[in-house]
Amino acid sequence: MACEENVKQLLFLSVINDVNSLVLINFVLYQLIRDNWLMMVS
Repeated sequence: MACEENVKQLLFLSVINDVNSLVLINFVLYQLIRDNWLMMVS
């Protein structure tokens, strides 16, 4: 049982890390696109 719990925790942590990575990537892409858009508009 203890082993199973550890596996669940590892899966949970890896999912959280994946989500954080996606959020970070989206945020960076958003910043880049917004900056480029502002340059083109002005």
